[in-house]
Amino acid sequence: MKPTLGMKFESPTQLKDSMIDYGVSNGYQLKFPVNDYKRLLVRCGEEETDDENDEKDEEGKKDEGDEKDEEDGMGKKPDNIKKKKKKSSKKKALNDYEGGLKEHYSKLSDYGAEILLTNPGSTVKMVVNEDANRDIYFSSYYICFKGVKDGWMNGCRKIIGLDGCFIKTGQLLSAIGRDANNHIFPLAWAVVSVENKENWKWFLDLLKGDVEMECGIGLTLISDQHKGIVEAVKDVFPYAEHRQCTRHIYANFNKKFRGIDYKNLFWGAAKSTTEQQFEAKMNELKAISEEAYSHLIERNPKSWSRAFFEVDRACDAFENDMSESFNSCIRVARRKPIITMLEEIRMFVMQRSFTMSTKAEKVEHDVCPTVRKKLELIKLEQRHWKVIPSDNIIFEVRNEKDAYAVNVNEQTCSCRSWQLSGIPCVHTVAALAFINKDPENYINKWLKRDMFKEAYKYHIKPLKGSSSWPKERANAWPAKSKEKKRCF
Repeated sequence: MKPTLGMKFESPTQLKDSMIDYGVSNGYQLKFPVNDYKRLLVRCGEEETDDENDEKDEEGKKDEGDEKDEEDGMGKKPDNIKKKKKKSSKKKALNDYEGGLKEHYSKLSDYGAEILLTNPGSTVKMVVNEDANRDIYFSSYYICFKGVKDGWMNGCRKIIGLDGCFIKTGQLLSAIGRDANNHIFPLAWAVVSVENKENWKWFLDLLKGDVEMECGIGLTLISDQHKGIVEAVKDVFPYAEHRQCTRHIYANFNKKFRGIDYKNLFWGAAKSTTEQQFEAKMNELKAISEEAYSHLIERNPKSWSRAFFEVDRACDAFENDMSESFNSCIRVARRKPIITMLEEIRMFVMQRSFTMSTKAEKVEHDVCPTVRKKLELIKLEQRHWKVIPSDNIIFEVRNEKDAYAVNVNEQTCSCRSWQLSGIPCVHTVAALAFINKDPENYINKWLKRDMFKEAYKYHIKPLKGSSSWPKERANAWPAKSKEKKRCF
């Protein structure tokens, strides 16, 4: 949105957000000096203030002599010298604490051996490259703990979010599940040099062995539109349902087609649970813009609209929010050297598993809290629907313009929402209220307390300190890829 004179905003914060978006879109480096709650001052980053010029002049006048020569007449060092020394001291302290990068890569084999020793059944794979001089260079590193693997297989729906994010040493690929309470369930992660098809295929091949989902039958994957992921999934999980994150699709759609009508029709089509509803929304969009209609059809609606999703997965999600949440949780760790980062991720998952297991034990009802909360909202809407019984099992549920068929025994509704989410839809809730039955008894088993407990029944076992790790190799590997690959 281009700011124009006379445009009004609800608050300075909203105005600031708008200016930031405008600056990013147009390549402006904007600065926001100290403001109060009534005024907002924005300065282009290319324009330097007098203070900034003075600071640069002062830095330019710095002598390169002894520390004694650097001191001013009062025996004190200039502020810019103090800052540089402070930065140097901080860097040295970090290196002392975390070790140099070379030392980190040299210990990766020892780290993997320690994981396999303390957590038998876990998967740790490292790939290194070897050049013509037989020098070894790090390439990629994969981890999946036995406790996490067992928890996902026994207590989580067969839904996995795939995503990659930037880290200090390249890219971190992750596979994130959903527990019964719709919380994140970190399953596996890997460090690679770049996010491409080759590395995603390597990651998914290892993941396939861990989750025991041959060819992807019964598995649902959710990811963004990264071509490397899309192509790798076709090769490794050809029979899996692969959903595309609608938030990413809408972000691309919104670049060309802006306005409230486009937004409402897109999300109306994405949230449609039947093909008839989807086609109605898309026809409305086509009447406004055939180009917008073609843009979405080319993005394969079967991957982003609920109208085409597989049923009986107890998950109607079309956004990869689980992966985004995980990336946010480890944002500090991602800036650290590789072993420090991997250890912080491990400790985060380990502690979180214990916290969630404690929380699961305290759940009072048969249904998980977030699912019950959603069901309570659905109950508020059921009063708008009229129930016409066919018998005690099959019902017609209608309002002024729509009608749906509910079969209580088969746990189906012609709107498909019940089959998609595993939670009784508003039509089902109305039918169950008609025969005085509790909707909580008709919620999918994957969303109940027992599965919540099962997912966190298995734990990650503690690791010893690095000085006690098994000594596997003494090589030190620079973080630079070469040609020939070897696995460990």
